[in-house]
This record gives sequence, structure tokens and C-alpha cells, in this order.
Amino acid sequence: MAHIRDKETREKLYVVNDRVAYGLRRGELRTTIIWLLKRRGIDIEYERPFSDEWRDKLKEIHIREIDLRLKELEFVESAIEELDRQIKSIVADDHRAKLLDTIPGVAPYTALFLACILDDINRFPDSKHAYAYLGLVP
Repeated sequence: MAHIRDKETREKLYVVNDRVAYGLRRGELRTTIIWLLKRRGIDIEYERPFSDEWRDKLKEIHIREIDLRLKELEFVESAIEELDRQIKSIVADDHRAKLLDTIPGVAPYTALFLACILDDINRFPDSKHAYAYLGLVP
């Protein structure tokens, strides 16, 4: 038997998937910027990479490739902030996600993800089947 999530749950899952995609892109951009610096033999001393101070030092160098990626990184981070706000808002209105959010170590993103993926928990005969569905146990 196949399970089809309702439209509202699918829409919530799209928000979660967008957040994942932008998070991955942020990591790619950061890695690329560091690689571009190393390729040119540029070593910027920094205690916290990608802090505002560190970014200002990068901008002073005026390397086109890095400047473009810094602009893209700013856009991606603003999209992440917006998606995080949306996720918190959705969790506040979703009973299942709000309940999952009370578990220590589970943040709103994880709570919403689990609530959407599990959907109707009653479709699992027991907890072992739910764990297996999530890929946590064989």
C-alpha cells in the first residue's frame, strides 16, 4: 500500500527541501572561496572564517571570482534566514512538529522534517517500523 501525503504536508516538505538545498549551496560556496584563495597562495589570518570582519578582508583583495561568490553567498544566507523564519512559523502552527520540537536536541527544522516524513504515525504498526522507515535501523 502506498502512502500519499496531503497537499499541506507536501508544501511544508518543499520548504524543508529548499532549506537543505540552500544549506548545501552555502557549503559549496564557502569551500570554493577557500579553494580560490589557496589556489592564489593567499592566506588571510582569521579566527572565525566567514565572519563580517573576514569577509571585509576578502573584499579588500578585489578578486572578481571571490567577489562574485561572496555576493552569491550573501544571497544564499538571506534565503536561509527567510526559510528558517518560515520553518519556525510553520512549527508553531503544526501540532506534531511542535511536539517533536520539545525533544532535547531537536530543533524546529528537524521537528518539521520528521513530522512531514512520518506524516500519519498511525500508519506504522509499531515504533520499529517507523524507525526502519526513517532508515535508523535495518
